Amino acid sequence: MGRKTPLAQTLNCPKNSDDGQFGTILDSLTLLIFIPVMLVYSPLLTLIVLGFCGIIFGTTGNTLLQTTVPDHLRGRVMSLYFLLFAGSTPIGASFIGVLSTAFNVSDALLMCAVLCALGVGIGWVYDRRVLRRAV
Repeated sequence: MGRKTPLAQTLNCPKNSDDGQFGTILDSLTLLIFIPVMLVYSPLLTLIVLGFCGIIFGTTGNTLLQTTVPDHLRGRVMSLYFLLFAGSTPIGASFIGVLSTAFNVSDALLMCAVLCALGVGIGWVYDRRVLRRAV
């Protein structure tokens, strides 16, 4: 995979950059920017960027799974992917609700942004060390 993807070309990302990783990194950074903003109209830009990141992540993950999974397993893998992708939303909403009740909304968003960035970092290290060695 030595070529740039179309999104990486458009955004002038370095060679071998993955759109999904870009989306999740930008997602956590935008969430961190969103936290201190308390005006009514200012968060609109960050919410637009957050939505863009979600679309990048969802589209890239879906495309990657559908193009790499063998035909006879595609239905099973996609059903599991959708269960985890859509089924984790209520769990995340409950988690952020509990955090918001225990602390405040800004602190809860900060904790979730840090967890998101930590997950991206762990996934990036795993991708570079384990998966690249297998290829």
